[in-house]
Amino acid sequence: MKIVNMACPNCGAKLTEDEGKKTYSCECCGSSFAMEQEQVSQGMNPDNAMVAGYEFEKGRQIAQYEAEREQIAAAQAEAEARRRQQEAIRAQRAAAAPRKSKAWIWIIVVAVAIPIFATLFILTAISRSGYDFSQYNSNTIVESSTEETDPTYDVICTVDKANVVTFEADLQENGATETFEYTAPRNGRYELVLKSNENHGPTVTITDDLGNEILHTWFVGQKTVDLIGENNYHIQCYSGSIPMVITLMIIEQKETVEISGLGAVSDSFEYEHQANYYTFTPDEDGTYSIRIANDGDSITCDTYIYDEYDNEIKNFRSGKTFDTWHDVDLSAGTTYTIVNCQFIGLGNYDFVIIKK
Repeated sequence: MKIVNMACPNCGAKLTEDEGKKTYSCECCGSSFAMEQEQVSQGMNPDNAMVAGYEFEKGRQIAQYEAEREQIAAAQAEAEARRRQQEAIRAQRAAAAPRKSKAWIWIIVVAVAIPIFATLFILTAISRSGYDFSQYNSNTIVESSTEETDPTYDVICTVDKANVVTFEADLQENGATETFEYTAPRNGRYELVLKSNENHGPTVTITDDLGNEILHTWFVGQKTVDLIGENNYHIQCYSGSIPMVITLMIIEQKETVEISGLGAVSDSFEYEHQANYYTFTPDEDGTYSIRIANDGDSITCDTYIYDEYDNEIKNFRSGKTFDTWHDVDLSAGTTYTIVNCQFIGLGNYDFVIIKK
């Protein structure tokens, strides 16, 4: 506490301190003045404050760490208690579960063993009996069987091989394109055979004059397409990023063969899924036998027979593994369309029609 002003502000005389009071009075003019008390802030020592803050934070972190350790220990104890409880439950269930019977294993063993031992016993008994079974060997059975003799027939015509049209293109530049123009001579199935000097082939797109897309694919090898006779087709080959030299062969649909009499038509399949067409007009009503005969080649095909209104009246598979005759009733004067579609094998075959 200090006196702000020791002189009287009114008269300038010296102020006198009043004992026991917090005032001063002026003896000259009689004025009294209260003493002004200055609040002095008791500042803290900065060094002491830093030490106190460090100790507080240290204590707080230690307490937090110990609390976390206590939580972890409690969780581990709880997990261990659950594990022991589960082991106890499994042990109780295992003790209470009935033991599985293994009788089925013995049943299987007996079921397998009995036929084996019975077979061995029978074979042993037969060998000891000395009975001669040679009269029942396979050769004797074949010789004694009655085989149906195939009717004889003559080859009445031979069909030429399919015509082949070849295109070549040098697609050495990046993204090279070559377009071929082709007119199909007749309706039917055409085989495209594409060869390349690279393992990679071009992308082939076939469109007609109306812009209809018939084929769009990448390939090397064979591809079959159905084309309409007398239509013009644009065959575009695109190399992409691989330079190549290609050869494109088109194996054309054969002409329809008119079978003028009874007998065999010598024909051939030159590519997979090839379809060969024939027309046949019988002279008499009756049952006719039809088959595919090919002694030298392994040919099997599917045969379809249609009447003059394109109604299917018969279909069958014949050839290598279906070497049999197929009967169909036909009417005199009606022209039938017969289609042979390749199924297995390529090569020559005889298509035979006889009157039964």
